[in-house]
Order: sequence, then structure tokens, then C-alpha cells
Amino acid sequence: MYNPLLVISLKRCNNEDAVENTFNRYNKKDYKTKIKYLDICRGNPETFFAGGTDEALKSEYLTKRSMFLTGLWR
Repeated sequence: MYNPLLVISLKRCNNEDAVENTFNRYNKKDYKTKIKYLDICRGNPETFFAGGTDEALKSEYLTKRSMFLTGLWR
């Protein structure tokens, strides 16, 4: 289950700091959770990334955060 208030708050973000502050306010720290919420905000698009290490998850998160903020997924 997801928190709809977090989704609404994320959709209002327009820069990286706002996204990070929103995740911190809702106590969402791990990359898997952050990625899940960014995907929900973007309509759950199908994307694929290789690897499962912390560094790979961080890279996936940073890429998806950038895509979310620029609106390239629309």
C-alpha cells in the first residue's frame, strides 16, 4: 500500500531538494521505496535497470528522479 498524501506532495515538487525534503518528511529513506513512489507519480511506466546493488539502486533512483522532475515521462 502507498501513502496518497506522499504522492500528492511529490507531484508538487519542482526540484531535487523538494523531492528529497518530501521523502524525508515522510521518513522514506531507502532507494527501493523512493523509486516505487516516483513510479506511482509517473503512472507506473515500465522501465528496466540491471543490477541490484546499492550503487545500482542509487543510480536508478537518481535517473528516475531526474525524469520525474523534467517531465520527460509525460
